[in-house]
Amino acid sequence: MTEFSFDTHLETRGIRNFQASFRARNAAKSLFKAALVGLQGGLNGKITEKDFFDQISPPLLRTASLLNPTKPEKIEGIQLLLPGLAESFPNVTFYTPYIRPIDHLFNLNRMNFSPGSPKDLDLFNEFLNLLSYYSNQQSVDSNQSQKSLNLGEESIRAFYASIYDWSDKNTDPDYPDSSIEGHVQMDDTEWEVKNTQFDKLSEIMLLQSKLIEDGYIDFQIPLNSAKPDVNSWDQNFTVYPVGNIKGKSTGDPKININLASQKNVSDFLKRYQSNNADKSTKQKYADSADLIAEVLIDDFDKQEYYKNFNQIFSKLEGDPLTSGLPKSEEDFFILWSNWYDIHLVTEIENVRAEVRAVVEVDRDENGKVKKENGEYAITIHDFQLH
Repeated sequence: MTEFSFDTHLETRGIRNFQASFRARNAAKSLFKAALVGLQGGLNGKITEKDFFDQISPPLLRTASLLNPTKPEKIEGIQLLLPGLAESFPNVTFYTPYIRPIDHLFNLNRMNFSPGSPKDLDLFNEFLNLLSYYSNQQSVDSNQSQKSLNLGEESIRAFYASIYDWSDKNTDPDYPDSSIEGHVQMDDTEWEVKNTQFDKLSEIMLLQSKLIEDGYIDFQIPLNSAKPDVNSWDQNFTVYPVGNIKGKSTGDPKININLASQKNVSDFLKRYQSNNADKSTKQKYADSADLIAEVLIDDFDKQEYYKNFNQIFSKLEGDPLTSGLPKSEEDFFILWSNWYDIHLVTEIENVRAEVRAVVEVDRDENGKVKKENGEYAITIHDFQLH
């Protein structure tokens, strides 16, 4: 009888967990649909992107930048920001929504120019500047003193060359610094070099492990981190074609000036710093990165909403700190985003459900999402429901 009672208890608990999982997944899917409606501008398409983000992440409650937000967190009162969903799913806990514009990230699949060409050198310089800031804190004695390990230029060059040879279209090594040949041998496993573009950012972890094994780098950069201030691959890199706007073939990343913080803008412009005697427009903007960010972004008062690029240039030209810069604001900034990384979490009775996806929207010259055959032009990439 005791054994029968125990089995019945397990079966009942299993049914309850299944029901909780089913409801949590339904809530997560509903939250994702609500996110898509928000990105399209509401049911009537009239809500601006900035208003949508201010709704899901009120400025006075914001603890991190919209372009580098915290991962979903379980916070009391979040249901107040999602009243309709909270009413439809009264027993479900909604975590803070993670909806991150990613147009400013470095696309690893851009590394497709001839080695040593001017465009390739520009990309390497940008890659070098990004990874140069990555560090790892390590204890050096029993008193828990810390020292910071940074990646040197030789290590970063080996990383860049290996990424290039992993994702190019031929089987021959194109860079002498590359650690990648026809195959990658690690422990007892042999991996064939892909020789085509990255499908997932996680592929970088295999190359990183190979470089650590070969002694090129001393520490591992995590794929992602729950803390926005911890260096990770997804903090600055992607494999999606951000910056590829119809009618424009450059595919260069750009930063959303209406959602960025001062630090976001400054860090983005500093990616283009060069040690060469470079007098290019990008170098001039990089040299003035902190000043440009200070003039354009107010982190402490009501931030100006930029509706056009002339408004940005006038702001820069009208301030003594930044007057005289070339009129090249369109090379660096966008007024609204086209690419978003989404991670949504719900929970009921300690059973969690998660939605992950990358979403692409096609906007018109006024920032409104276009319609195609009566449907909003929104494309969902890599949808996952767990």
